[in-house]
Amino acid sequence: MPSLTASRAGDRHLCLLMMTAAHGAQVGASPRRWCSVCGFAAPYRCVRCGSRFCTRKCYGVHTETRCLKFVG
Repeated sequence: MPSLTASRAGDRHLCLLMMTAAHGAQVGASPRRWCSVCGFAAPYRCVRCGSRFCTRKCYGVHTETRCLKFVG
């Protein structure tokens, strides 16, 4: 039979998990950056329009079809 203190500790842990999920990401968490072409993590940025891309292949697709710097 579990002790009363173990049950309360489990309840407190569950409450903490629920509160964390309700509040979303932590304040100090870095923003997520995704490739505008394929959706993978994107460490690079287009110098013309600022969109993100992950590889040279995605950059080529972006410049041929999606770069909107001079549109408008």
